[in-house]
Amino acid sequence: MLRILIDRTGRTRHIILVHRTGNRLLDKAALEMAQRADPFPPISEDDPRQELEFMVPVAFALH
Repeated sequence: MLRILIDRTGRTRHIILVHRTGNRLLDKAALEMAQRADPFPPISEDDPRQELEFMVPVAFALH
C-alpha cells in the first residue's frame, strides 16, 4: 500500500510505502511505479485544497 501526496499541479510531493511486502525488490518496484506515474492530473480549480493525499493498493502476482 502506497500513500501518495500531490500538489495542486499534480506533481508528487511524497510517496510513502505504508505496508511492506517483505521483499525489498518488490517494495522498490512499487515505489518506482508511483514515481513513473508523476505527474498526476492537477487538482481541479474549483477544489480549495492545496494538496491531495490518496492511498494506492499495490498487488504483485509472481508466476
